[in-house]
Amino acid sequence: TFDFVAHTHAQHIARSLKDAFVGTLLRLSARVLHAQHHSLRRRRRLLLLPKGRNPRDAFVELENILLLLLLSFSRASDLFAATEDHHNLSYYNSHQALTGITTISPFPIDQSYGSDNHSYTKDGVTIKADPTKISGDKKRVTVTVVVPREALLDNVSRTDYTKDTLSRHWVGVYSPPGVDLLNETAPVKYSIVEKYSNEYIASGKGGLNFDLHKMRGDFDFVLFSSNDPASANAIYHKNFSDWANILGDSQPIARSQVVSFTGKDEPIVPRLGLTKSGERKVSITWTSGRKDKNAKVRWRYVGDASWQPTEFASTTQVTKDQFCGAPANGFGYRHSGYQHYAEIENKVDNKRAFEYQLGDDVSEFEESRVYEGKFLPVIGASHTTLALFGDMGVGTTDDSETWREYGQPGLQVAESLGRLSRDDTNKHPIDAVFLFGDLSYAVGYISVWDEFLHQTSSNFAHKVPFLVNSGNHEFDYFESGWNAHASGRTQDLYGGHDSGGECGVMSNALFNTPKKSSEKDWFGVAIGNIYVVSINTEVDFNSVSSTQYTELRTIFETEFDRAKTPWLIVVGHRPGLVDSSYASEPPVSANKKDSSDVAVMKEIQEHLWPLFVEFNVDMVFWGHNHAYQRSCSLKSQLTETECALKSKTLSNGLNNVYEKPEYPISFIVGTGGANFTKNDVSMFFTEKVVHEHGFVDLHAHNATHVFGRFIDAVNGDRFLDSFWIIRENHSDDALKDNESHTAAIFFIVLVFLAVIATIWYWYYKKNGGTGTISDGIREFSSSVKDRFQSARWRFASSSSDARTNQSFQVFSEEDEGNNEFAMADSLSAYVAPKTLRESHELKEHENNDGVDGVVEEEASQTNNPFNNPFENLNV
Repeated sequence: TFDFVAHTHAQHIARSLKDAFVGTLLRLSARVLHAQHHSLRRRRRLLLLPKGRNPRDAFVELENILLLLLLSFSRASDLFAATEDHHNLSYYNSHQALTGITTISPFPIDQSYGSDNHSYTKDGVTIKADPTKISGDKKRVTVTVVVPREALLDNVSRTDYTKDTLSRHWVGVYSPPGVDLLNETAPVKYSIVEKYSNEYIASGKGGLNFDLHKMRGDFDFVLFSSNDPASANAIYHKNFSDWANILGDSQPIARSQVVSFTGKDEPIVPRLGLTKSGERKVSITWTSGRKDKNAKVRWRYVGDASWQPTEFASTTQVTKDQFCGAPANGFGYRHSGYQHYAEIENKVDNKRAFEYQLGDDVSEFEESRVYEGKFLPVIGASHTTLALFGDMGVGTTDDSETWREYGQPGLQVAESLGRLSRDDTNKHPIDAVFLFGDLSYAVGYISVWDEFLHQTSSNFAHKVPFLVNSGNHEFDYFESGWNAHASGRTQDLYGGHDSGGECGVMSNALFNTPKKSSEKDWFGVAIGNIYVVSINTEVDFNSVSSTQYTELRTIFETEFDRAKTPWLIVVGHRPGLVDSSYASEPPVSANKKDSSDVAVMKEIQEHLWPLFVEFNVDMVFWGHNHAYQRSCSLKSQLTETECALKSKTLSNGLNNVYEKPEYPISFIVGTGGANFTKNDVSMFFTEKVVHEHGFVDLHAHNATHVFGRFIDAVNGDRFLDSFWIIRENHSDDALKDNESHTAAIFFIVLVFLAVIATIWYWYYKKNGGTGTISDGIREFSSSVKDRFQSARWRFASSSSDARTNQSFQVFSEEDEGNNEFAMADSLSAYVAPKTLRESHELKEHENNDGVDGVVEEEASQTNNPFNNPFENLNV
């Protein structure tokens, strides 16, 4: 037993230390102590030793093992959580560098505290932040690091301060500050000193800039030194899979003073959403550091003087035990604050713009910022604009390396969305934004969500509804984590570590959508003249057995009404049609599916695409593949080898036009900020591929014309692709349709007025310059009637003279047997049936001056020549 324990890998030790093994360890220690008081045979039996093994040697080995286990217990248990299913660790590190920090040495060595009793230094090395008092929601803080030149840099005996070691100095930003065991909490940001201070190695002086946001806590900065000599190359080349080596044995050297925000617990980062309780409502969700302080919101229409009644909010929070695994429930956990939720309703048809304020018992409305928001366009509105994209991440313009894998583009996309949603600079501003999966790439480092909320709320989410659904980096995790921590929840299809243990908890808590429930992340919603159906590609969508498929079909059948919303689109994360060489990925376990692009596409094509075809979905939008791809109209990727319809250029100059497509047109827009995946292989259905960061700006002009363009958010909002979908066989600009209809109505009215004027003038001249318009119309009508009757009589007479041997029938042949009005097949005069002769006396009059004859009825009959169309017909 002891040989097994002594030679077990550290991961097995860590796994054994979980839960009940602590008690086992204590019992084993008691057994060792007890065995020392017995004979060698008794000792061997108590310690379960084989014959020939000296118990004294076993005691020494066992004591060493117990000491090692007990001293490393807290760190080893964290290490286990971070490295479970370690064959996937390199992929996990490639998306989040902070994994390796779990083995940081927990305490500084020989630290000397400053006068503030918080900052400390070792060997005279200092790190200082400026400013230390911050107002507002965001501030850039400059951090200065100084290494004494004479005492350390020029001292040949100090091998721990060489050019090589200084190149591996890095700064971690911690919130809350004053962390004693640095391996218990991940920094919210970090950066490499020499990376942004070229003179640091030579002079020992370096500076870094960090953009800090209000996050319900103060901050401090800790300078570390990594002792791994191979780390410099990995730092410069951003080899994130090697971060475990870079940061694995880091030692804290110095800590700065505390940096504080005023009003750090105030309500901030509002984001608008949509509700299940009505299309005229929007939700407002915001974050604060206050739990039981009666969070509330008030609002009014822009231009109104008085506020609508105050709406009090419901409040929720996310706790560590809600997550599925590490790092979300361990090293990466940080309290995400309290989320407050309220709904407001638009009760005026011609008003959409409103302003609102957030408050609670501590923060009064009068002291709160005024935000401007916008209700959705009414259902069936003549014009609706949506922004659609996936795979965003957190962008930054400071020196932070923590999320630098994705860099600035995520922030630039958010800023572009803010510009295009402004009413004052756009003819058709964005009405709503949809981000379909892979939102922040926090992957278990919860502080990243704070950064993401600041990025989205400050630019666009506070003023237009912001909808999201789940991607792999929000939802997917090891099956063992689901079973251990969320056994009652719906698991993902693919497994792996992509969500970092979040398992959909954070995205569900922070953003409100009309989803069916927290466990049913799919929904349908009407936005103006567009109906959007959101699906969750991370959970079962099998057409035979899944709840999601059944409820999606119900949405299409009962909730969608094309008479109200003529355009139907579907959004999901993993693409159902993709041009990709990523064709196979062995499942991580027996219960999971192949997560490659091609494998998932085939699953969606088999189970969901027929549903889209059946209900005439116009467009489908996907992410996950970090590129922009526009495809043709396609019936099925599984059975077809040619497009049903490709876009074309029309004679009037419109480009990329899909005329009357029968099947969905697919778009991949995984360009919200993440690094590009350039793996397209020119499949037959692909019409356009772009590798730039941006989004689709979709305009539904009316019921027949949709225009879309791909916006390059990094390079001045230029568009790199555009397309039209036209349901009718004409190419006029959709905006001219209403003008054409108006012109036609106006022309008809003019003709009618001209006729009336002509009639009056005729009558006026006939009566010697007297008479009214009404008199003229009556006489004109009577004249027309008389002439019409005369014409009918003349036609009947001429027909009698010229008649040949043929039959004439008033009704259809099948009615001939019982048709009492059927004419005889002879030249004899027509005689009305008896029933008609009894009720009518026929009289014929000839007009001596040659005017057409007329029929004159008995006085008892109304003056209507069409009472009996056959009564006076003489053949």
